[in-house]
Formats: sequence, C-alpha cells, structure tokens
Amino acid sequence: AWVDLVVAGAIGAGIGWITLLAGSRPRLAVASDAICALVATTVAIVVSAFVVPLAIKSVVLASLIILVPGMSLTNAVREISSGHLVSGTARMGGAMSTLLKLTFGTIAATQLCAAVGITARDFALPALPAWTDYPALLVAAVAFAILFRAARRDWPVVIVAVVLGYLATRWGGAISGSLPGAPVGVFLGGLLLGALANVYARFAHRPGAVVREPGILLLVPGSVGFRSVSLLLERDTTPSLDTGLLLVTLLVSLVAGLMFGDLLVSPRRSL
Repeated sequence: AWVDLVVAGAIGAGIGWITLLAGSRPRLAVASDAICALVATTVAIVVSAFVVPLAIKSVVLASLIILVPGMSLTNAVREISSGHLVSGTARMGGAMSTLLKLTFGTIAATQLCAAVGITARDFALPALPAWTDYPALLVAAVAFAILFRAARRDWPVVIVAVVLGYLATRWGGAISGSLPGAPVGVFLGGLLLGALANVYARFAHRPGAVVREPGILLLVPGSVGFRSVSLLLERDTTPSLDTGLLLVTLLVSLVAGLMFGDLLVSPRRSL
C-alpha cells in the first residue's frame, strides 16, 4: 500500500544513514546488520501500533532488502559450481552470517516490543496499482547504477540491463504459468543477462559485469533466504524447509542461466 511504501522508504533512509556511519566505525560495522534489522522492525511495529496499520513483514523486508545478501549467495553458488570451492564456501558462510544477523535483529525487535506491550496492527491495506511497478523499476535501475558506482557513460547500459532482466523474468514466469519469481523466469533472466554481458564486453571493450551484476540484482533470491531463516528461528519448521528448497531452486536456476549465457555467447576472455 502507499503508506507501506512511505514508511519503508523512511526506514530505508535511516538504514542508509546507519550504514554510512558504520563505514568509519569498525565496531559498529560488525553489528550494523543486526542493528539495522532491529531499528527497521521496531519502527515498523511502533508506527503500525500507534499511527496506521502496516503489512509488517513487507515493510521490514522492503526496508532491509538492500542488506539481504542475495548477490553473495548467487556468487557463492556460481563459484562452487565453477570449482572454486574455497572462495565459494567462504562467500556462502559470509552470506549466511549476514542472514542470521538480520533475522536476529528482526526477532529481537519483535520480542522487545511484545515485552513492553506494543502490538502491531498487522494487516494489508489496498495494494498499489499494477502500473506502479514500472516507475519503481526505473527508480531502482538508477539506484543500482549509483550503488555499483557505475561511470556516467555506463548508466544507460545499467538501466537497460536491469529493465531487461526484470521483464525477462516476468515473461518467463508468465509462460510457465507460475509466479514472476519462478525458476523458469529466473533462468531466462540469467540466460539473457549472461549473454548480453558477453556481447557488451566483446563490442564495447568494457567489463561484462557492467551489465551482468546490476541486471541480476532484482533476480537474486535474497528475500527468499531471509524468509527461510526467519521461519526457522521462529520454529516454523515446515514452511522454513519449503522456502529453503525454493531458495536453492532459484539459486541453481539463476546460476544455470548465467552459465548457459556464457555458452551461448562466449566471454571475451576467461578470468
């Protein structure tokens, strides 16, 4: 809903401020993920309890999504599947550590609010209209160009890559008769972006990562991993296992798409 969007944006700005502070404070940096999750969940619950009802889980996830290590999980699986076992395992461990810290922060905030008697009014208001997906997609594409510190001349390429990856995933999900984030859609998005990244590297003589990394950021299943760990720590075992299986399926689909993209259009050089 619109109110969810506004609250998530405000919380996200606060999380960005905490992250900037952590950049120059090593002690804060170690715990910054848990602190951000704690702050995001607490603010969402307080606003929902005293101001306006919110869809708590959606608001918290929207606020924390930039910290969720979906890209790290994807790179870890890609490195492991490529035979780089040490670096892949280390990256996987780091991603799981981040997921655990984020989940701990959300659960701790929920328990603290319950202890002081603050109860959220957790129900969904009318959803945003479907057309808002596309302005949001353009805003996200520009934000990813800034996040990856792309050169100004690469901004159009980054924006096109993000839009194409998202549309390919939606189209793949539609033709398979399932949700937009389904494995078929994620595979097609990874395939398209992997091939386009190599085409760009060959003809523009620029790194293919300029296209590939921002393009797959909307495809990585970080939010699925966050939900799986959250359900596990809440002792909701069966949905946690189901969500974890979906996480593995999406990771494998995305990595397979990227590898098939490399087969379709070979990289300029093998790194």
